[in-house]
Amino acid sequence: MNRHLDDYRTLFNIINGRELKKIIENMISERAFWVYVLNRYFECEYKTKLPSWNSLLIKQIKLAIEGNTSWSSLIGRIFAILLALTMGKKGSEIFLKKLYSIKT
Repeated sequence: MNRHLDDYRTLFNIINGRELKKIIENMISERAFWVYVLNRYFECEYKTKLPSWNSLLIKQIKLAIEGNTSWSSLIGRIFAILLALTMGKKGSEIFLKKLYSIKT
């Protein structure tokens, strides 16, 4: 996913159309969020440069206000970021396993 995010960033710089740039920018924002979350749990050989978590959070709120993402999706993403920040890697891993084992 790290390399895919870099590919989207390269594509964003190559494309000239404003509408296409907006679509690709939304994809970059979504991918950057998930790469941030997954990089906290998995060790990768290659890691792309990511903005700070508060910058990602502000961008996710902006996308929800613009209607490009749902509010329930935003709440789930905020939960994922805060979980990793507050409970740490091991604590959030245990919590997520318990949460999803109850639902399945």
